[in-house]
Amino acid sequence: MFCCTSQVGLSREDLVASLADRAGPERVRLLGASDLEATIDALADAFQKDPLSLWLAGLAEDHPDRGELMLRTNRWVSGGMATISLKKCRGVLLGVKEEEEEVDGKGLPLAGAMVAVPSSGIAHLDNVLHWIMYCIRNGSPFPKEGYGEFSYQRFGAMNVLTAKRTQHMSPYPDHIYICQVGVRGASQGRGLGGRMFRTMFGATDSLGVPVYLETESRENEAMYRHLGFETVDTLTLKAKGDTSPDAEFEMYCMLRLPVGAPP
Repeated sequence: MFCCTSQVGLSREDLVASLADRAGPERVRLLGASDLEATIDALADAFQKDPLSLWLAGLAEDHPDRGELMLRTNRWVSGGMATISLKKCRGVLLGVKEEEEEVDGKGLPLAGAMVAVPSSGIAHLDNVLHWIMYCIRNGSPFPKEGYGEFSYQRFGAMNVLTAKRTQHMSPYPDHIYICQVGVRGASQGRGLGGRMFRTMFGATDSLGVPVYLETESRENEAMYRHLGFETVDTLTLKAKGDTSPDAEFEMYCMLRLPVGAPP
């Protein structure tokens, strides 16, 4: 996760230009720095019951502050991904709302968001210095009592995902990495995630570049297969010294080639 290479690959300008032509019909829009907090809010809510988020936090199911602590950790993780992607990686944020109409003169909050980085900026996402500075400004992801004994080690164990991504995407110097995508709990099951993916796929198919992401659970894997991804690898996350019953966590590395690309 923490290496830095020369900046090569698909540029943000090319991705933005392609997305700008496709965002409107699905009520999906490109977001900017002024939308950063709204993006973090939407993603933090979206991952409240996410299996990977729960595994990282290691909170007891009966912990009285479980919801609050999960939301705090989700904000830290999503904030890091969105902030570093937008400000350092020259990535893009997409957002979707339930409706376009305003309520009481104010726009509705984002119902979902996507954080994506073009290959030219991925080295910055993996740069340890950016994350150190983020920690200095925003504290620790697990600052209070109640988190699992191995939360920090589990977070560090995710570095293997970066090595796998580098390996799998080496044949594709131009590509898109979807860091995070999620829909608020109250808005899930209404096709909003599909709107963001269709917008992104319209752009990546036009550019002729593949899309890569990681996910967890067989249900998510099946959903992404339905969207055109294939599973290129599975791996097990485990923190050194962790002997708890849920020590091992399975992840799926998935790739979607652009429509019309040779197999």
